[in-house]
Amino acid sequence: DAIVQALSANPEERFETIEEFGRAISGGEKEEIPLILPGRKKTSILDKLTEEQRRACEIEGRNCLVVGGAGTGKTFTLTARVVYLLEKGESPESMFVTTFTVKGWKDMEERIEKEIGEHSRSLFLGNFHHLASLILERDLGRLGFKEGWSVIPVNMQERIISEITRGGTDARYILREIGKYKSRGLSYEDVKIKGMWGTLLVEIWERYQRTLMERNMLDYDDVLFYTKVLLEEFSDLREYYREKFKYILVDEFQDLNPVQLEILYLLRREDNLWVTGDDDQSIYRFRGASPVPMMEFEKRYKPAEVIHLTRSFRLPPEIHSIALNVLSYNKQRIPKVIMTDKRKGGDVKVVPLSNAREEASYVASVILSEVEKGRDYGDIAVLYRITRLSRLLEEALKERGIPHSTLFHSSFYRRKEITWLLDLLELVLTPTKKRKFLSVMRFPTKLLKKEEEKEVREREDFIPYLLEKGSEKVKKLLSLILGLHENVQGLTPGRALQLLIEGTGILSYLERKKDESSYMKAENIKELLDAASEFEERSERRDVRAFLRYVKALRKSGFEEGGVNLLTVHGAKGLEFPVVFVIGLTEGTFPVGGALAGREDIEEERRLFYVAITRAKEKLYLTYPLHEGYTRRPSTPSRFIKEILGR
Repeated sequence: DAIVQALSANPEERFETIEEFGRAISGGEKEEIPLILPGRKKTSILDKLTEEQRRACEIEGRNCLVVGGAGTGKTFTLTARVVYLLEKGESPESMFVTTFTVKGWKDMEERIEKEIGEHSRSLFLGNFHHLASLILERDLGRLGFKEGWSVIPVNMQERIISEITRGGTDARYILREIGKYKSRGLSYEDVKIKGMWGTLLVEIWERYQRTLMERNMLDYDDVLFYTKVLLEEFSDLREYYREKFKYILVDEFQDLNPVQLEILYLLRREDNLWVTGDDDQSIYRFRGASPVPMMEFEKRYKPAEVIHLTRSFRLPPEIHSIALNVLSYNKQRIPKVIMTDKRKGGDVKVVPLSNAREEASYVASVILSEVEKGRDYGDIAVLYRITRLSRLLEEALKERGIPHSTLFHSSFYRRKEITWLLDLLELVLTPTKKRKFLSVMRFPTKLLKKEEEKEVREREDFIPYLLEKGSEKVKKLLSLILGLHENVQGLTPGRALQLLIEGTGILSYLERKKDESSYMKAENIKELLDAASEFEERSERRDVRAFLRYVKALRKSGFEEGGVNLLTVHGAKGLEFPVVFVIGLTEGTFPVGGALAGREDIEEERRLFYVAITRAKEKLYLTYPLHEGYTRRPSTPSRFIKEILGR
């Protein structure tokens, strides 16, 4: 009978787990035999725990929040908790183990596999999207989707939005706005946005979701949203997963957004939630994350206990001390007492430089000095709050032959808004470059209709055709290019770029949006103007063609795996390096300009600064220019410089 049930054509009649099948084969309930981890070393992870970590590993009968600062061993403790439960005889299939990022998931998987071997493959282990996908694979049909659904690629999402709006809006911006609401667990039916823009957004969103459903597709944010909907609407599903997961373990709890928190709440039993986090590293407010869920953990997840990890194993005292100083200025946080186990080895330098070019040059020279002393390039990281700061840095490193790589973002001259302006500049030189022309017509909004694009591809005389038949926006952009082309011999690259920026309205368009991504793009465009002005000052030839040749050479060189790591602070979270530079520490840059008004924004910037300085294991260089960019205006040192000194 057991064999027949196991092989049943109806999946619902089969056994849910191997344990159920085993009991049926053996004729009933038997005493569970504890799982023996083969080849367990005499010294396992459980033998390396501090008193606090051990208490967190062995807690029972209540929910648990493990709070710890940078380097206190939070993920290590979570790994130990998994090993402890397995050695106690718990089944790996009964554990839901998750973290925020793919990198965090893979790191945790590696750690757990190292300790318990092949048993780690039976854990329900992954980042939230991976685990939500597994839930959807089983039951998304309940919401009207067909078997074989898929997640839509980003370029196809943008195409759908462009088709809905006929290219009249920035598809990426629309998708970001929709994503913000979905991350809060809201559908277009739940959202009430005042004004004409709000009405338009909801209408676009509704048509977008209908199109996805017709194509049997979900977008990235839908994966979590529909998981929440399934668990909310179907009590049998909630009960199935609550029965299945005896233990829920979460790393980086402070990074979870409202929809992820809601999924956790729906999956949990009364006392099976075990999480780690550091509210001082909550830096994803733009995705909906906040330190508040950690601060309210005991209230929301009763019965609960908070266990503090008070020893930092990574930070030397010099870095540990300034990290605590800067955090003391934040009000919205869990108070902590953290001591460092390291007694020496840290070095912190605060270095003012005359301007941003001198700052980049200083960083490059110190890197060379460190390498001469035996460091690998890959041991060094340069962190910045906004991506425009990488431009001078990339140039300085290239000049000195220092290999480098930009992690998690494009190099300066390959960013979309910069490529767009440089392509326009090339069209000013040669308006008939068809490929460049088609490229600029797609950003920031799509200007050509399908039939127009087809005509451009097929015609040699596409310019006269568009001047006669094109839309007003296309005619305006073409007229701008042709007007500058006629006068290009008398234009410097800086002046040509300024006229393109003013004529297209790109800067004011981005500044009106007031979201972080648009702010970064606008800052990058201003940085390109600085780059052109500097080129004019330093080069014998000051024409547009020479500037484009210079940029082309910069685009080609310098990027190597294993080189110096260039990262934004967001990109550096979870990483560590022996030597770290944090550059651009001026008011308006770090903290970023848009954050200067509100307390919550400033506190988030301060948490970002804390994340930046705690990436350093040995040496930390904090640098700032005394004058801004090419303008020579005096800059104001970041308030964080004073705060690390306790002033």
